[in-house]
Amino acid sequence: MKKSILIITLVAIAMAPLGLYFFNFQYRLSNDASDWAAFGSYVGGIYGALAFFAVAFSIHVTRSQFVTQSEDDVFYRSVESLKSKAPIRRGEFEDDFEGESFAIGFVVAIQEELKRQSPHMARKVLCNNPSLISETNMGKIIHSVNSRINMTKNQIERNEFLEEVDKRQGFESKWEYLKCVLGGIGDESPEVENSLMDAGSVSFYRTDFDHRKYYYDLAWQDTAHKYSEEVNVYLRKFDFILCHVVESKRKLKYKKFLLSQISKYDIVLLYFYALTIYDHNFLSLLLKIGLLDEVQRDECRFILFDFPSRDQVVAEIASISNRVNKSLKSDVASAAV
Repeated sequence: MKKSILIITLVAIAMAPLGLYFFNFQYRLSNDASDWAAFGSYVGGIYGALAFFAVAFSIHVTRSQFVTQSEDDVFYRSVESLKSKAPIRRGEFEDDFEGESFAIGFVVAIQEELKRQSPHMARKVLCNNPSLISETNMGKIIHSVNSRINMTKNQIERNEFLEEVDKRQGFESKWEYLKCVLGGIGDESPEVENSLMDAGSVSFYRTDFDHRKYYYDLAWQDTAHKYSEEVNVYLRKFDFILCHVVESKRKLKYKKFLLSQISKYDIVLLYFYALTIYDHNFLSLLLKIGLLDEVQRDECRFILFDFPSRDQVVAEIASISNRVNKSLKSDVASAAV
């Protein structure tokens, strides 16, 4: 349909000068040679100019098509390179993930690291705000502590335990008391460790963002240290692709294609990276394209630590966005000075 309209338009433009000439000067063919000479000059001038513009337009279209094709080649080749499989080191992860993409192995490693930090999370919450720990989880902690004590008369009650924590002044003092009752980090009994792990994970999204970011940073640093070269190459590729998408006139098409090619693990990996880094340029690219919004999908949230709700993920993304805005304002202020 569009092609037919274009053809009709071009024919109309080509015939318009002839129609205008005969409308203004004569309605029949002339026998006078001077009339034909004038007509020839008219036609030569008009269609010469039209030919010039046609050639110029053709060059412009060809150049535009070449630029578009070049952009397409770069983009699709980059995405294909990103999808290339990276071997997962044997012994690092479960066999189910061996031979899968780099993103799967990396996300699984971060989740395992967050899980390993869960007992530490619970201790920190007990020191700062024990009310965030549910009655059920608190009961499990008390039960696990009492299972270590042989004499019944020495067993502690929930209220007694919380009062002992509360009456101590300062974080360090409370931390030392917990060490005496629960055991040192890594030296807990299996029952105590499991109860703390449950309490730490369940209370994770009840705490403020600074608490969570502390553990995000630890998990990212530990995992990135193991796979420093792989993750650096992976992120550089993504940075290039995102820049290409943002700067292209075909942004929407490229975004749809990119989302059709990357997995939920790619999205979650970028999400964890966004939670930990301070590179506002990369974060701005993620926010402009809307990749972080994809984390709200059920399949993405399911592989996040403790399966947060959609509202909790939205709050995390808002924290990332606020960090970018603060960084941009700081850069503007510094430039002004």
